[in-house]
Amino acid sequence: MTVATFFSLFLLSAGVAGFAITRLHEINKVTGAFPDEIRTIALLTRLDENAQLLRATDLLAHAAKSASEREHDVDEARRISEALSAGWSAYAPTVHGAEEERLAHSFHESWQQFLAIQGEATAFDRAGETAIADRVFTQDFQAAGEAFARDVAAVLAYRVEMGTSRAAMAKTAGVESIYGVIGALILTALISIVITIMAIRRISLPIVSMSQTMLRLADGALETPIPCLHRTDEIGSMAQAMDTLKRNAIASRAAEVQHREELDRRKQAEERSRIEAAEQAAAQAAELIVGSLGDGLASLAAGDLGRMVSIVLPDAYEPLRRNLNDTTAALGRTMSDLINSAGSVSSRAREMAQSASELSQRTERQAASLEETSAALSQMLDGVKSTAQGSFAAMKLVDQVRGESEQSGVVVGDAIAAMGRIENSSRQVSTITGLIDEIAFQTNLLALNAGVEAARAGDAGRGFAVVASEVRSLAQRSAEAAKEIKALISESSGEVKNGVDLVVRAGAALTTIRNQLTSVSEIVNSISAGTRDQTTTLNEISIAVAEMDRMTQSNAAMAEESAAASEDLAMQASALTDLAGTFRIGSGVAQGRVGARDLEHISGSRGRTASFGARTSVNARAVVLPFSSKD
Repeated sequence: MTVATFFSLFLLSAGVAGFAITRLHEINKVTGAFPDEIRTIALLTRLDENAQLLRATDLLAHAAKSASEREHDVDEARRISEALSAGWSAYAPTVHGAEEERLAHSFHESWQQFLAIQGEATAFDRAGETAIADRVFTQDFQAAGEAFARDVAAVLAYRVEMGTSRAAMAKTAGVESIYGVIGALILTALISIVITIMAIRRISLPIVSMSQTMLRLADGALETPIPCLHRTDEIGSMAQAMDTLKRNAIASRAAEVQHREELDRRKQAEERSRIEAAEQAAAQAAELIVGSLGDGLASLAAGDLGRMVSIVLPDAYEPLRRNLNDTTAALGRTMSDLINSAGSVSSRAREMAQSASELSQRTERQAASLEETSAALSQMLDGVKSTAQGSFAAMKLVDQVRGESEQSGVVVGDAIAAMGRIENSSRQVSTITGLIDEIAFQTNLLALNAGVEAARAGDAGRGFAVVASEVRSLAQRSAEAAKEIKALISESSGEVKNGVDLVVRAGAALTTIRNQLTSVSEIVNSISAGTRDQTTTLNEISIAVAEMDRMTQSNAAMAEESAAASEDLAMQASALTDLAGTFRIGSGVAQGRVGARDLEHISGSRGRTASFGARTSVNARAVVLPFSSKD
């Protein structure tokens, strides 16, 4: 029964060690994928940022005022497109799962469609087809760009969600593993304590009691009760053999009394001598039996399991000697199994301490990766801030140009109204000139009639004829001047009409420019909104990194608890081995206790784990965003 108990303890220790190693392997497998997942999220964030920059650069190239500015913006757009291609090439191998494959395929299709529309609009720009290019940029290019940005954001959101889910899985697995290992270690420690108490109560104490009983029997106290007769193990066999010895001694004493009475009745000296010789032989035999068995039980009580009773006893007492020797050998084997089990428990404790140390080192490397990720996020946030400032400046510039175009529209409207008033004044002057021409014609007729009447009057009307001639000459000059004025007014009216047409066309062009600036303003606002969405996404990534850092600290604390539990288990095994070391097996003292070097190794592992937990709590930090989403 004792051997089975120790074997169960060994199996339980092996199961605890296997469970701990398996769970630690699962935790390392899950946490090992965190750096790759974070790099993929950072790559998708740069793809989203480049998509927004590409849209803004294409619009700036379209709205460029000179060919050199347009070429510079086109070269910048080409560089961003190459960066997008490189980012896609780096992201494509990391796609896993049907859902992400679908999102990645949609992202690639919308990107290719966006590039096709971009090439078409750029070709129209270079060919001088401004109206067609305006239509493409305000309709097709806008729709394709929004679809492209939406697909990139969908892929990024999916990977962020997957990273958060994996972090939760790692946390759950770590907590379950630590609780399971601690529970199993506590159970193992309790079983070890129970086995130790049972060994003391069921082996050592009964042996001491039987040794004392044997000594009293050897002193002749045959009325002494024999302990442990109810037991069915080796101790019970020894008790039964001792009880047989007691009954035989009692029977021998009774026979001796009867024999003496018979000797007294016969009163024969020869018989008395023979009886005395027989009594002496029986006493010597009893002394030999009690001495041999007493020495064996005394050695057993002293913990010497290697000493056997080698003196051959009479046939009636030989089973007692064999039972005592068998009990001593069985107890020696039990102590040897106990020592081996304690050594196995100590070995498993060392392995668990080593596993905790390796987990601490991997957690330290993970903390370093988190610090690098934090620095990368800071650089990304600087880029997003620069993009936000650029989009804000572009939006202010577009608003300023739109305001100037609106003021120009007002000026053109005033010019059109002034041209209308000039045209009305010209018509009125033309009417007045016609009236003057008609008056000059009538005056000329009147002067002609006056000259005729003066000629009829003769000398009396000569002076009146001179006046009539002057009036006629003045009327003719007035008519000629009126004709010249009318011709000039007609020419001015034509020029005014042409000016009105030109001003109307300029007003229409300004209206078109104002509408295009409105579209550009909407696009810039969309880019600004995208930048704010990027800020929100990076905030979520920062929270995820902070959560991962907290999990790293928790893992370090759990590793410290595992090391402490392993040290406690090793100390229990050492105490159990010390208890078994009081017995001597064979020619030496029982060996197998846990060495001081092993305990120092376990304590050192625990110290390294604790110091790493302190370093992790100091060095780890969450990413602080340099600007809010309102920027």
